[in-house]
Amino acid sequence: MGKIVLGVMLGCKIPASKADLLCRVEGPYGSLLDRWNDRFESLVPERVWYTEAGVLGIWLACHHGMAGVPDLTEGRSFESLGRGPLYQRALDTWRDFTVWADRNHVSVSVPELWLVPTEVA
Repeated sequence: MGKIVLGVMLGCKIPASKADLLCRVEGPYGSLLDRWNDRFESLVPERVWYTEAGVLGIWLACHHGMAGVPDLTEGRSFESLGRGPLYQRALDTWRDFTVWADRNHVSVSVPELWLVPTEVA
């Protein structure tokens, strides 16, 4: 069991029914979300995650320990997280993801910044 910390995501809250469509494993290829993320094996800013808090999104920052994501240990302003190259990359990825998800019959809404609990090692 890891430690629960807070992180910031660019994404949206989705109902359990949509989460089930995205996260349900279907055959040898895994879930829809797995198929999206398999293209971005090591690039955290391009991966889309579903959290236990019901938020689907892309990590922008995390407190203590998520590889490839800025650390929140020293504090950061929300304003700084909502601009710059990492944010722009995440926003571009979100746009691509929404088109892809829509083709797979799962619509997602306009992204916002979310403060989300998550478990880290």
